[in-house]
Amino acid sequence: MKNLIPRFKIFIQLFFLFGISAVANSQQLPGKMEVDSNMGKTVSKLTVYTANHPIEKIYLQLNKPTYDRMDTIWFKVYTVIGSAHQLSAVSGVAYAELMKDDSVIRHLNLKLESGIAASNFILPPNIEPGIYHIRTYTDWMKNEGPSGFYDQPVKIGDGPPIGGATITSTKKIAAPLTNTPAEADVQFFPEGGYLVNGSRSVVAFKATNPDGSPAIVSANITDADGNDVSAAESGHEGMGIFAFTPQEGKSYKANVHFGNSSVQTIALPQALAEGYTLTINNRRKDTLVVKIAVNASLLRSKAGDEFYMIAQSGGKVYYTTSSKLNESVYSIRIAKNHFPTGIVRFTLFSGMGEPMNERVVFIQQPDNLNLKINSGKSTYAPGEKINLELTGSSPTNQPVIGSFSTAVINESKVATNEAMEPTIFSQLLLSSEIHGTINDPGYYLANQDDKTIADLDMLMLTQGYRKLEWKKLLDSVIKTPRYPASSGFTISGVVTSASNNKPLAKAKVTIVVASSQFTMDTLTDNKGKFTFTNLDISDKVHVILKAKTANNSDNVNIIIDQPEKIPNSLSFNKKLPSTITGGTVQNNNPSDEKPSNDSKLLKEVNVNQRVKNSGPDLSYSANLNGPGNADQVVMGADLVKMACVTIGECLASKLAMVSVRGNAVYYIGRGNASRVGGALPMTVFINGAIGSLDNIDANDIYSIEVLTSVHYKAVYGHDAANGLLLITTKRGIPGYEQPREKTPGLLGYEFSGYYKAGSFYTAKYNSPADALKHDARSAIYWKPDILTDKNGKANLEFYNAEKGTYRVVVEGIDDEGHLGRQVFRYTVE
Repeated sequence: MKNLIPRFKIFIQLFFLFGISAVANSQQLPGKMEVDSNMGKTVSKLTVYTANHPIEKIYLQLNKPTYDRMDTIWFKVYTVIGSAHQLSAVSGVAYAELMKDDSVIRHLNLKLESGIAASNFILPPNIEPGIYHIRTYTDWMKNEGPSGFYDQPVKIGDGPPIGGATITSTKKIAAPLTNTPAEADVQFFPEGGYLVNGSRSVVAFKATNPDGSPAIVSANITDADGNDVSAAESGHEGMGIFAFTPQEGKSYKANVHFGNSSVQTIALPQALAEGYTLTINNRRKDTLVVKIAVNASLLRSKAGDEFYMIAQSGGKVYYTTSSKLNESVYSIRIAKNHFPTGIVRFTLFSGMGEPMNERVVFIQQPDNLNLKINSGKSTYAPGEKINLELTGSSPTNQPVIGSFSTAVINESKVATNEAMEPTIFSQLLLSSEIHGTINDPGYYLANQDDKTIADLDMLMLTQGYRKLEWKKLLDSVIKTPRYPASSGFTISGVVTSASNNKPLAKAKVTIVVASSQFTMDTLTDNKGKFTFTNLDISDKVHVILKAKTANNSDNVNIIIDQPEKIPNSLSFNKKLPSTITGGTVQNNNPSDEKPSNDSKLLKEVNVNQRVKNSGPDLSYSANLNGPGNADQVVMGADLVKMACVTIGECLASKLAMVSVRGNAVYYIGRGNASRVGGALPMTVFINGAIGSLDNIDANDIYSIEVLTSVHYKAVYGHDAANGLLLITTKRGIPGYEQPREKTPGLLGYEFSGYYKAGSFYTAKYNSPADALKHDARSAIYWKPDILTDKNGKANLEFYNAEKGTYRVVVEGIDDEGHLGRQVFRYTVE
């Protein structure tokens, strides 16, 4: 990995651009800027902002598209930063969450090495079938809000696939709307942001069924007198486009016709009396054609005024131009090779620096990695060994050293749809940049032709990029990021006097992690606050904090900060920033951008899914089968009432089929009675980590879940051989006010560090019969840690299983940020 450490640097640089040729009615527009101009100031502020707020993105390659109960979701995390998409060295910790609806089912802390991690979610045997989501983010990404997190739907168990339709091909066909118009969502988006009287305006629209699927509709546009002025039909994903020229004094409406012959009438926004329109033609292979138009009223009132345009991607400026308002139309041709692959944002400003119009386009350059997968033959026998050679080269055909991951599945067992499947390209270049869910991200980039390019441009018009807040930027309101980038864990809190509960300054605090023989000291500040940062803690460990006052007294309280939880809601990824919704006009002025409600990070408790609707609240349990899914449940309040001398004594009275010796509990049910004398005690998990009953007070226990059935124990592997006691302490409940410790100046608790994933099982067979008899898996190979050598090569070796068509997917990245993906198929018969 030495050569994969990204060369990311925070820098401040003015872009004195570029000497670019730009034609405006045969008039040369300048391709450079003066430092003291408003354009120069805007670019300078954008550069400073980007340097202090670089954008991190995440992509996960999964080992297969759908999963069964008792399956394991294997994945690799790619974290990149900046417009070049280089592997990020900013964050050292990533968080991965398996979610159902708005509940977090499983949370993992992952250690990032040069932006990369590999891990898994072990699915419990009784998990409910349905569509789940994997959400992944870093602390640094919290500054952008949840809408910037990685969010991938995944199907688990039986039931309809993602999207609700049977997958039979890679082509997705929209279904006619059968609901009433009141239930439909039809949104209109004028190109550049506005309709302007007297200027030809392009309008895109998107029609969506109540379940989120695209709707087939047609629309005719009429004025107030009922005269038809334009018409259009929806195409891919319910999107369509039309154009017309609004006239002064007139209003317009869209009459939307649905598949059930019903009609919904939506008023279009009132056109501006004075204004600019910004349109971009992205259909040409090598050139963008940009048209800036003003209506006659604005030309009369603002003649001679300056305006300028900035084009940027990922906060980096790639093109600027400016002129004076002397003509009604300005046409600019810009070579596409000035821009990187991805979304480019064009913003038109007045001479005073006010953003007026905006348009985003997607640029595709030949800058991807060239990946080739070679095998000795195309057909194999069950159980036969296969050797694949992976070769990676740069866009200039030079060997590359890169980090890659490979997944092999039997497509005869797992349905795939490459149009709907997220890829490293669609996520990092497309989905991560725009609002709303893209139902078929792979469709736009996999095999581009005239239609997919046109559909991709409509996607830009309807779900365009809206992350950068121009008003905050131009007002120089650039605050220190609320969430600093973290290279490790943080444990913080406050030390107070045990006698009067006042914060203690300059108290010495020591942290001890016994399992790793790690200790560290610090002093509290004037408010009694202490902080340990960049801690490297693996797995679940017992952490001890010790504190003494400046005069060496231990008569103190230690109060640990509860981590701030992010909202669990996934609804942010289901909405579009509409211009018109149900006839209500919403502001689309880039100068008035405000952070959306869904980008606020709230102080709310991260509550796990509540499996049971009645009985005690076990939602804080770390039970891998789901909270409350156990053979027996005992609440801590019942143990306290018993006033037992030991916990073991309490459990002997409360649990069936157990034998107790001291504080060790032995399960003797289901034929185990004869083995009591030589059996091992049940394994004890405390807040998700293996622990002991010896160090627990009954007063600290919130609940105990007992797992003795095979289907409950399976997910815990060998740790569950003799049964399990899953204990949730009161300290394991967010928001629980910690009681004073019995030992002054001492606090011990369980801390969840980096999750340690196991290794994917790769079988070996001696004959086809062995493979047919023993291996019915749909996923037969997963390797997340592939590094190509100096010649750009890596070898993959595994054994085939049952008959079928096998699909090999390789994805990865080099240290320059070039992305790569290759799909290879072969047959086992």
